Order: sequence, then C-alpha cells, then structure tokens
Amino acid sequence: MDENHPLTETVEGERETARFVALFLLGVILFSPLLIAVFDVPGAHVFGVPLLYAYLFASWALLIAISAWLAGKITAPAQAKPRSSPAADG
Repeated sequence: MDENHPLTETVEGERETARFVALFLLGVILFSPLLIAVFDVPGAHVFGVPLLYAYLFASWALLIAISAWLAGKITAPAQAKPRSSPAADG
C-alpha cells in the first residue's frame, strides 16, 4: 500500500490522537485522589523524600517522558515536490 495514501495518513492521525488520549487517561488515573491516598503514608520515605512527593514527582516525570516520546514519533506531513514550469526552465 502506498505510504502517502490519504487513508493511511488518516489512520495514522487517528492512532496518534488515540495515544495522546490514552496518555491523558493515564494522567487522570495516576493523579486521582484514590491512588494518591495510597501513597500518603505518614513516615514513609524514599531516599529521604516523603513517599507521596516521590510518587507525584515520578508520575509527573513519567507523563512528561511518554509525551515527549509520543511527540517525537509524530512525523511532519510529506512536502509536495515543487513542479518546474516549462516557462521557468527556459
């Protein structure tokens, strides 16, 4: 199948949109109060940092890393080759 086919570009665009929607939903789950309450343990520390703060920072960093990875996968639309007109050639 032709890689520059309009249908292929539409399907790829839909996949990219679906990936970012999934990333948003992951963020909603990671920062939901029910999950945050699990990590809000008094006296629990990770390398001297309270567990809740470590969880929030790690979740935030994970979302940033995944969004950067997804954004890097987006390719620019193919540029049309400029046509040379017969008048310009000679």
